[in-house]
Amino acid sequence: MHAVVFGNVTAIIQRMYSRRSLYQTKLRDLKDFLTLHQIPKEMQQRMQDYFQTMWSLNHGIDIHEVREPCVLASPTDTCTDLVLLPLQLSFVM
Repeated sequence: MHAVVFGNVTAIIQRMYSRRSLYQTKLRDLKDFLTLHQIPKEMQQRMQDYFQTMWSLNHGIDIHEVREPCVLASPTDTCTDLVLLPLQLSFVM
């Protein structure tokens, strides 16, 4: 029992560290881009604020990556799945 709990806590901490590292890497890349292209200070601040806001709203998940498999499927299949899934779940409960 203790091993399972310890393993789960370790996995959660590892995910937190990897997400923080990804955030820091992307923020550093943004700052390098802004410096390289000599973007005005006011615009730099606005772009950094936008990045931080979007990161906090999406928790680092790129919605385009998540949607890509759905776009490859036919729109009818995707719409049908999105409509029928809650109905199927309600019958199971």
